[in-house]
Amino acid sequence: MGQSFFWTDEQKKEWVLFGDPFPALRCPAFFEDWGNPKTWESIQPQASVPSRLQDQQVAPHRGSIAWNAYRQKWVAIFTQLNGKPSLLGEIWYAESEAPTGRGRMRSR
Repeated sequence: MGQSFFWTDEQKKEWVLFGDPFPALRCPAFFEDWGNPKTWESIQPQASVPSRLQDQQVAPHRGSIAWNAYRQKWVAIFTQLNGKPSLLGEIWYAESEAPTGRGRMRSR
């Protein structure tokens, strides 16, 4: 479910990440591994993103992540799950050093 994109981790290993909006699955970035579910690894996606302007956690619903060369960061645009003032949620922008966020993905 969701999008796929390439990422090289800190150990210089290349991965294909899959998720919506945040990665929930990864596999080595080789055709043979993509075709072999035994090489796939689950990733626990970041459950919420801290708001920079308010003391709140934003629960992501659907969205997308991409590398932004200008910002030199991974950026995410996503809808909020059960937001306020609208139950449908607001549209949020967040950025991080890594596409997995892991506590570093901050909304703006």
